[in-house]
Amino acid sequence: MIKRIDRHSPSVIRSPIPLPLELKSVGYSFWTTGATYERSDANHFGLELVVRGGVDLLQNRKRYEAKQGDLFVLHRHSRHRYTGNSGSDWTHKRFVVLTGTGLDSLLQNLGLSETTVLKIQDPRKMESFFRRLWDCSELDEGDAPHRASALLYEMLLEIHRNLPHSLDHRLAPVLRTMQLNLHKNLDREDLARAGKMSYPHLNRLFKKEFGKSPIAHYESLRMEQARFYLQETSWSIKQVAHQLGYTNPLYFSTRYRQYHGLSPREHRKTKDG
Repeated sequence: MIKRIDRHSPSVIRSPIPLPLELKSVGYSFWTTGATYERSDANHFGLELVVRGGVDLLQNRKRYEAKQGDLFVLHRHSRHRYTGNSGSDWTHKRFVVLTGTGLDSLLQNLGLSETTVLKIQDPRKMESFFRRLWDCSELDEGDAPHRASALLYEMLLEIHRNLPHSLDHRLAPVLRTMQLNLHKNLDREDLARAGKMSYPHLNRLFKKEFGKSPIAHYESLRMEQARFYLQETSWSIKQVAHQLGYTNPLYFSTRYRQYHGLSPREHRKTKDG
């Protein structure tokens, strides 16, 4: 008899302010061999860890096999179909669904935007992230969304470390500091302190990995966050600037135009039109 048992977190506290990474759902499932799930053009991003058994995955007309200890990625706006194929009675997997204003740029920076199935070097460590996110989803506290956001970032960094060619590990704490402090105005000393190295050394590492300075990379993240706020909220330009740590809205608008080629006002008119 084909059977599928899924358990999602009963409720996830939402942040009143859009975050770079947001937990949408977390849970686990047990499938018999042959149990199938299909989805098309979903507007969210999913990660699933095969704890036991295996999964046959069809995503965008390409076939993959995820075995025990593998993690498979369900990309946004993709069509996928996966089936339990354990060779035993059950397939057990854990899953998390996430979204966020900084998700796309982060996946691109970490080399995860094209990843589908990945062999995890330490499956138990990876499973602990899913368990901790489950615990976080059950917290009835105001800072729970921020704690989940930080944990999701750590999880993506850990997944990145399993890629054949990963980023220099010395950049991980700096990238995390940037992602979690888009609402501030970090300077060179802040970023060098996060990386526990001199700024010239940090600058060389960033130029090698991203082709730009740490400050330029940080500002690009803030500008992408600003674009999201302009498109998805009704906040005034002054409010958007304040939310991202810019005390002078005119300076914010100048930097926005230099990065996007349009002023914040023009960008919003384009969206509304």
